[in-house]
Amino acid sequence: GFKLPERARTCYVVKNSDTVKVPTLTLTGSGVANDSISSDVWLYKDTNPNAAGMYNLCLDAPDFTYALNGSYLGRPNTGVASLTVAHGTLRATGYASFPNATTLNVGTNAVFSLESITNNALSAIVNLSIASGGVFRVDAACGANPFGTVPQMVLSLDSHATFEIPSGLTVSVNELWIDGVRHSGGLYASVVDGDAEQLPQLSGAGRILVADYAPNISSRIWTGAGSDNLFSTAANWDGDALPDLTGGA
Repeated sequence: GFKLPERARTCYVVKNSDTVKVPTLTLTGSGVANDSISSDVWLYKDTNPNAAGMYNLCLDAPDFTYALNGSYLGRPNTGVASLTVAHGTLRATGYASFPNATTLNVGTNAVFSLESITNNALSAIVNLSIASGGVFRVDAACGANPFGTVPQMVLSLDSHATFEIPSGLTVSVNELWIDGVRHSGGLYASVVDGDAEQLPQLSGAGRILVADYAPNISSRIWTGAGSDNLFSTAANWDGDALPDLTGGA
């Protein structure tokens, strides 16, 4: 684990050099409940050809709030490949951004709060998952297009997860899954609002726009010409072929 000292305005430059072969950088904490630590952190990918690779940044600090200000010259955290909040609250504030992070996981009862004023702070995220009791929050003051402008993200929510979006922001996603079930394309909001369908996991006045998707619909016709009345008997269907009854994509 990597414990940030309890003082603000501190910059840490963690290089992916050949002497640092740690795939996961874990921020830990213990002590008084609801402690809060604020530090300027800049995790960047070194240009060293012998570099060990990108870091997976993980917060595992129950009852703690870590605010990563990212104010060091406003530079992005290019060395972070994925973000995980296992326990506690992780706040991306100031100029913090993660342009190469493709995965973001929010654990049970954990919180990720995006408050960075940098545009496109999480533009490379392809998979965002939120577990039961977990919260992903986009602050009203965050920069424009926090997930970029191309709908590439797969958003997976537990039925008891919370995805909070401020008024005026529509998050475009490629796929939306709730409890392992893929939802159809369209507009979703925390309440029924015009052409937006209500999604209980949403909070705030923002919206989610899901790319077009509809389950497969079988066009087979039941003939009953088989020797029994079983759906699994091909002779009971036109063309003696079973329909696709999975309803999958």
